[in-house]
Amino acid sequence: MAIGKWHLGKLIILWAWGAALACLLLTDFLRSPVESSPYRHLFEFLILLLTLLTLSAVTWRWLGSKEG
Repeated sequence: MAIGKWHLGKLIILWAWGAALACLLLTDFLRSPVESSPYRHLFEFLILLLTLLTLSAVTWRWLGSKEG
């Protein structure tokens, strides 16, 4: 199904789950010092960025289809 045909509710659900995941990752990221496990911090940071970039791209496509 094309993203442009989605109902607004689907986008809200995606952002809610994405925000929950980002909050959990950020909480764990900020809780322990980087020196204790630098690779884990890198992994958490990259997953956090990937989540937010993916959600932004989906939203961009959805909003772009509403312009026309």
